[in-house]
Amino acid sequence: MHRRLYAPAAVLTVLLAATLNAGVRAQDAATPTAETPIAAATPAASVYSEITTRIFADDQPAAVEQGHLGLALVTVPPGAKIGAHFHPGSQFAAIQQGELTYTVDTGTVRIRRAGSEADGPWEDITAGETVVLAPGDAIRESPGGIHHAENTGDEPVLIWIASLFPDGSPRAIPAATPQV
Repeated sequence: MHRRLYAPAAVLTVLLAATLNAGVRAQDAATPTAETPIAAATPAASVYSEITTRIFADDQPAAVEQGHLGLALVTVPPGAKIGAHFHPGSQFAAIQQGELTYTVDTGTVRIRRAGSEADGPWEDITAGETVVLAPGDAIRESPGGIHHAENTGDEPVLIWIASLFPDGSPRAIPAATPQV
């Protein structure tokens, strides 16, 4: 009997790709995508010949001691607000559905708009700036920067979030919104 062992990172990559891919296929057909067949990067290509990967965010995260990697799907109902907060580590997010009004209170976050190539440019959003994130947009949040968001639309916003935080730390830490 042959058993093939996979590194945890490879398994997580395949699971994340399959999960995000379901959201990509649900997008409007007019939305451009940067999809790459997983077969190009996988030795067992014949098994995965119909699976594609769309990389929403790919950048160097902040290093954390005893890191804990997480994946979550966040639903923000219409009219809901995400209060001012910061993260103890790095976080990538990709909007699957809806539009999220996102404001940076302190620090800088980086966004990549839908349709950008995986190695396309990041746009820096700095303190005091507000952007509207739409399906396919990605964001990279670094430790310590304060931000808040809200769903001003009439449909839920679905956000896939991958985080690398110190083990045992909360996903988000409430913060006071700075007075401008």
